[in-house]
This record gives sequence, C-alpha cells and structure tokens, in this order.
Amino acid sequence: MPELDISVDARTSLQVATELVRATASGWDSGSVRGDLAGLVAGRASRPSGDRPVYFRSVGLGMEDAAVAWAACRNNNDTTEEQSR
Repeated sequence: MPELDISVDARTSLQVATELVRATASGWDSGSVRGDLAGLVAGRASRPSGDRPVYFRSVGLGMEDAAVAWAACRNNNDTTEEQSR
C-alpha cells in the first residue's frame, strides 16, 4: 500500500478495518496513514498529494464522512480564493 495516499475516518479504523488489520499484520506501517477525517478537516493532516491514488477508509457512515470532507474542501477552496484576491 505504499503507492497510496491513505486516510481514515478515525484512527480506530486501523484496529477494526479488516484490510488494514491484515496489512499491518503483513508488515505494512500504519504510521504511513496521512491522517483521520478530523485532522483533514482541521488542517492538521496533510492533504493528498495528487500524485498517487487516494484511499479513504470509513468504517462508519461513509456518506456522512464524504459530506464533511466535501464541505471542508469547499470551505478551503473558498478561503484560498478569498486570500488570493
């Protein structure tokens, strides 16, 4: 999975998402996760680079996660546009 930009809805996903648990057991470094949804929204986690495929793992209600991420992205874009004026 080193070829992916990986984010999760919450850090607890690393202990409950089957594919992430198996990957960790096979030697994958879960420390390579870019961040969780809260960190992405707050700007504490690095955004995907755009150079690699993005994998976002949600173990909860993915539609709610997607809505929050979309709103955060739109807000960030609006803020960036205002700052560039």
